[in-house]
Amino acid sequence: MALRPKNWEKFQHYKQRRPPWIKFHRSLLDDYEFHCLPLASRALAPMLWLLASEADNGEIDGDTVALSFRLRMTEKDLLEALKPLIDKGMFENASTMLATRLQDACLETETETERETEKSPLNPPFRGKTVTKVERKAKGTRLPADWAYDIKHEALATEMGVSLYEEFVKFKDYFIGEGKLKADWNRTFNNWLRTAGERRSRTTTWSRK
Repeated sequence: MALRPKNWEKFQHYKQRRPPWIKFHRSLLDDYEFHCLPLASRALAPMLWLLASEADNGEIDGDTVALSFRLRMTEKDLLEALKPLIDKGMFENASTMLATRLQDACLETETETERETEKSPLNPPFRGKTVTKVERKAKGTRLPADWAYDIKHEALATEMGVSLYEEFVKFKDYFIGEGKLKADWNRTFNNWLRTAGERRSRTTTWSRK
């Protein structure tokens, strides 16, 4: 992926990379198009500018999974906040792969209130039983390969005294490998972190005896 702020050289000049601060032009306060952006996009822009300051040409290099990890947000939230910034010309997208991901992220999705039904492959044909999309969704989904933790998980991991990244890697390896279905992966990871914390606490207590 290649992503770059518009007119980066005009406002940012550094003698070395990874500066401790970057320049914000005061005109941003009265930039009508910027303030018309969704709140998530306006919050994301400064974070991307900071990342851009790490490269000589202001180019942000890395796939969306890596970006979502660095920014501590899900890939879905990242793509939804990034698309308006690109559409309004604030960032230039030089990657065909990213363009495809952005398009996929903005396709119309099914709402939970939709009641369209279809025959379930799990039921005998002669019964003609149908299940709604809401009912089918409630049974759970597999863990997406691009699923990422958020800031709430960071706080819980700190509270439980466990390494968030280590538990995250083990969590994904286990559930993707087993192919298990869950209705809410955020809550499932919360439970995983609590269990890891309790296990660590028991181990520490036992070792002291």
